[in-house]
Amino acid sequence: MEQTTSKKQGERIAWIDTAKGLCLFLVVFGHLLTIGTWQNLKTAIYSFHMPMYFILAGWLMKPKNQKFSTFLKEKFFRILIPAIVYLLVCLPLSIKLQIDAGASTLKILEKTFYFKGRLHFNVPVWFLLAMFQVLVIAKIIRLEKYKTWGKFLTAFICFALAYVFYNVYHFPYFGIDKAILCLGFYSVGGGLCAVRAKIKSKDLVSFLAIISTMLWLLFSALMKQSPSLYGFKLDNFFYFILTGIFGSIMWFKISSLLSGIKSLTKFGRNTLLILGSQYYWYYYVRKHAVSFGIAKTYIGNIVAVVFTLLSMIVYYYLTDPVNKYLPFLNGIWYKDKKKETDDEPVLIGVKQEDGENAQEEKSN
Repeated sequence: MEQTTSKKQGERIAWIDTAKGLCLFLVVFGHLLTIGTWQNLKTAIYSFHMPMYFILAGWLMKPKNQKFSTFLKEKFFRILIPAIVYLLVCLPLSIKLQIDAGASTLKILEKTFYFKGRLHFNVPVWFLLAMFQVLVIAKIIRLEKYKTWGKFLTAFICFALAYVFYNVYHFPYFGIDKAILCLGFYSVGGGLCAVRAKIKSKDLVSFLAIISTMLWLLFSALMKQSPSLYGFKLDNFFYFILTGIFGSIMWFKISSLLSGIKSLTKFGRNTLLILGSQYYWYYYVRKHAVSFGIAKTYIGNIVAVVFTLLSMIVYYYLTDPVNKYLPFLNGIWYKDKKKETDDEPVLIGVKQEDGENAQEEKSN
């Protein structure tokens, strides 16, 4: 993993955008894999791709003196409102599908307002809702001001509480059970960043990345089925924690090696747009795959690869006009040149300030 430094104010961090871009490819591909037979590959992807986003967000947390009301306003406009927009766009279709399935009015309302942590359609939007919850909770407990050991301790407490929710007492309301788990990964990200800043040897970093890759392969291979962070169905709770952490470290190293690929960084800068809209690809491809009888076949694997590549090509050319004419779809509602916000880097990009860069370079 490269250091999270940049040479001038406002410069993006290439390997972070690359990590997000690569993982977006896995998100789209992972959904489409449901029409094929590569379930082991799907398990490997799902074992870490969602935890990675929260670990990456935590990696970039920093102490910040900001009023809670101002913080809440920023996150509301940058994360929650775009999530609501994506849900409203597909709301008529979602209600129609539920009515056709014979769902009761109560069930429709539950999934419309995320009451039990579930959505009927465009389910990837849960990630934005969970990210909003994680950032708000982290701000309330002032997690960014904790020392390294405090962040790891917070992660341990969150994982322990999530384990209780997972195995002992189910608490799905507004997805708080999985939000607590995601907060654990977010805390791990903050701790890992602090540890990385103290490691001066690149060879040691590479060695740790190799060890993490081997451990990710081991524990993901032990999983019997694809875990789902959204569905809070994790197969083996402890394996999922380990694959989420080790898989993310592996992915960060891969991203640092591929950070010069502009198309990947472009995808990483448009995370919210792709996450909020790609489910339509999955829905229609799966629907027609079933009607043509190719679902759960090897032909389905080919279809999954082709439509993943096709969708990413479309997004490559679509992101610029969207950011120009419909920037709110990417969480861009306003610009404040005097005050950059970067603690939701998974959504709208990452920027570092000169003073912080100098301090980090000095510490390394």
